[in-house]
Amino acid sequence: MKKTLHFLLYALFILATLAISIMLAKAWNNFHDMKGKVSTLSEELQNKKNECLGLHQEVYNLKNNPHEVEKVAREVLKLVKENETIYTYPAKKKKNKER
Repeated sequence: MKKTLHFLLYALFILATLAISIMLAKAWNNFHDMKGKVSTLSEELQNKKNECLGLHQEVYNLKNNPHEVEKVAREVLKLVKENETIYTYPAKKKKNKER
């Protein structure tokens, strides 16, 4: 009877150890997956912060630099000064050099 009890306790201990090991392996894999996601998201966040800083600088320049306003008015809105003539030339076509 004592041997059977020891055997059952030993088997129960092995099963519990095996179950805990499986749960720890899953948790470890999840941890590494999340660590990779955090790294990717941190990099993406830094890129967005840099983009935001650039946009803030652009807004500041547009508010405080008349030359920047003129540049945007000319390039984006195609505005011209009074009595100014703009000449545009068609873009040159690239030759296709396939043989």
